[in-house]
Amino acid sequence: MTPRLSIILLLCAGLAGCGTVQRLNPFSTWQPETPLPYGANLNGDRRSPDFTVSVATRGAPIEAWRESARFPATRHCLRRFGSSVIDWRTDGGPEDWVVRYDSDGTAVVSGRCAAR
Repeated sequence: MTPRLSIILLLCAGLAGCGTVQRLNPFSTWQPETPLPYGANLNGDRRSPDFTVSVATRGAPIEAWRESARFPATRHCLRRFGSSVIDWRTDGGPEDWVVRYDSDGTAVVSGRCAAR
């Protein structure tokens, strides 16, 4: 084998492994790069595509806490069903989420992981 062919094969092998370490990292926490402003908890069966997300909104409007709800939902759908597409329960347009408020002011939204 020529030195040139060896170098090409090594480069190809190295490129094939790009990103593999991060995907296989057992210490990865699947956290956003920057902290989300509101705490959110996802509730749902691991095998069911249906879920709810509870967000401690502290009285903020939905525009302020929407991303805090989206992150755990997207993570759940990607890990369990292989797609980040979510069908949120809406009232009209795609951004008009149906929001239920608990007695303590926690906002609860629901969605379903869409099949890929």
